[in-house]
Amino acid sequence: MSSLQKFIDNQAEAVEQSLEAIASLQRQLNEIQGQVRVQQQISQAQKTANKEVEDWLKQGRKLFKDLCSIYPAEALEDLAQEVVEMSQEVKENYNEYQKSARFLKGAEEDEDETETDAKDLPVLVENLPDIDDDTQVLFASQIEVIISEKPPEIIDFIRQQFNISGRIKKMSALTRKLAENQLTRKRLEQFIKAAELTTGVTGMRVLATTSPNGNGTSGRNSHG
Repeated sequence: MSSLQKFIDNQAEAVEQSLEAIASLQRQLNEIQGQVRVQQQISQAQKTANKEVEDWLKQGRKLFKDLCSIYPAEALEDLAQEVVEMSQEVKENYNEYQKSARFLKGAEEDEDETETDAKDLPVLVENLPDIDDDTQVLFASQIEVIISEKPPEIIDFIRQQFNISGRIKKMSALTRKLAENQLTRKRLEQFIKAAELTTGVTGMRVLATTSPNGNGTSGRNSHG
C-alpha cells in the first residue's frame, strides 16, 4: 500500500469517527432538548396549577364564609375535615403524581373526566352570575351549562378563539380549558354573540333570557 493510499484511508477513518462523534453529540443534544421541553411543560403546568389553586382557595374561602352565615359551626365539621383529608391525600401521593406526569397529558386524554350531571344543572343555573357580570370568574361547570346546548358552529368558533386543540372532544374537558382563561359571564356571552354574528347560527339560547332571580336564566330552553 502506497503512503498516499494509507493517508487517504486514515483520513476516511478519521472522517467516519468524526461523523460518529457528531451523531453521538446530536443524540445527546436531542435528549437534552427533550428534557428542556419537559421542564418547560412542567413549569407552565405549575404556573397554571398555582393560578387554579389560588382561584380555588378564593372561591373556597367565599363558600365557607357564606356557609358560616347560615349553618352553625358544628354542622360544617365534616366538610372541613374532608378538605383536610383531601389535602393530606395530595401530599401523600405527591411523588406518585409527579412520576406519572399525568398532568402533562392534557385534559383530552383524561379518561376519568366526566360531564356535568343533569341533576346538577338546576343548581348550577341558579348560581350563574348575571349576563352582564364582568367580575366573577366562571367555573368550568358554569361554562359547560352556558355553552353545552349551543350548536357545533358556535362551540367551534369559541374553541378557535382560544386556540384549543380539536382533539379535545368532551365538553367537560373543553370547558376546563376555557376556564383557564378566567372568563366572566359577560365576556363569554360576547364570544357567543360574536360566534352567532360570524357563523349566522343562533341555535338554542338555554340561559340567555331574563328571569326574576336576576341571573339571566330562565331554567328552560328558548330560542335566542
